[in-house]
Amino acid sequence: MMAEIDLAQELAERSDAAIATAVKKFLDEKFTEFDTALAPVTAGLPADRQARQLPDTSNDEVIGWAASSVRLNSTRHREKRLLSRAYAIIALSTIST
Repeated sequence: MMAEIDLAQELAERSDAAIATAVKKFLDEKFTEFDTALAPVTAGLPADRQARQLPDTSNDEVIGWAASSVRLNSTRHREKRLLSRAYAIIALSTIST
């Protein structure tokens, strides 16, 4: 990240037209100029490490979230049903008095 910041500071000294040209090249996926400019500031960085491969648990996660959602929805439904009964009991008790 520091390498990109250093490069950005160097680019800040360019004219607006030169920066616009460099950005257009980058967006057009012409990275040669960018890679050449970045090489000196990245030369001292350690090599990238191989990313550790983790098992895909997305299916289990989806099943877990779905089960949690059903449980939460059924709990809310039960609470609403109990509240409705309580309101009915209160309403009936006020009518009969």
